[in-house]
Amino acid sequence: ALMAMIVHDLKNPLQSIIKYSKKVPTEYNKKLVGHCNYMLNLTLNILDVQKHVNSEIKIETDKYQIYKCSSSAIEKVIILATEKNIKFKNFINTTFFAEFDFVIIERVFINLLTNAIKHSELNSSINLYANALTNNTDEEYYKIIIKDSGKGISDEIKDKIFDQYVSVEDKNYSYSTGIGLSFCKMMIEAHNGEINVDSTEGQGSSFWFTLKKAAHYQKSDKATSSSIKQEDLIDFTNEEIEKIKTIVPKFEDVKFYELSKLYKIIHTFETEDNFN
Repeated sequence: ALMAMIVHDLKNPLQSIIKYSKKVPTEYNKKLVGHCNYMLNLTLNILDVQKHVNSEIKIETDKYQIYKCSSSAIEKVIILATEKNIKFKNFINTTFFAEFDFVIIERVFINLLTNAIKHSELNSSINLYANALTNNTDEEYYKIIIKDSGKGISDEIKDKIFDQYVSVEDKNYSYSTGIGLSFCKMMIEAHNGEINVDSTEGQGSSFWFTLKKAAHYQKSDKATSSSIKQEDLIDFTNEEIEKIKTIVPKFEDVKFYELSKLYKIIHTFETEDNFN
């Protein structure tokens, strides 16, 4: 209870610093926000690990794009990477959707990315991948991989780095509190997934975890043409149909994100007052 109170008191001022520093986006404030986000994440790790131990944390899953979640996490640690001139390469397929709690898995990404930044060399890169796999019971899932370019982890400490409050260290690798990775382990297991690391000394490390593939979108049986009521249909005159034929090709040449062009086309169509 005392630890929870201390952590909660730390969380609020950090959030305030982040909030007000963002209002004046100077280079100094960007770095300040980055480091405050790092401290806030550590603080939340402690709080959530304790909640998990006390069975107080709730996992609320839905269908989300893995790429979007990973990209959001990258944005929150980009300042830390910039200080070591580390680049992120996100190769996760944008068509991969899984069942997960977005906020929780984003923080799993943040912890693993922060860990990768810490142990990567200057002027290096951190790569993100995802593979679609099937287990022995024919359940489909994704294996998400974060590969760094550090010095790797010895076999002696691989089995210890996910333990809670365990400090591990060898000539290549050190992890002081064990909070971040133990949080990741708890949250991935709460999603019925697995988490581990593949590493060879001198060749970097690949931390990975799995998430259940989201069910395919299926149209409801009710969402068929037979469900459309006759009164919902619009009868166009021949003149109106000819006008529509001239407008449709214009939409085909517009990218989906070019909203201003779409508005112009629609506005032109409306001002000609052909449907009055």
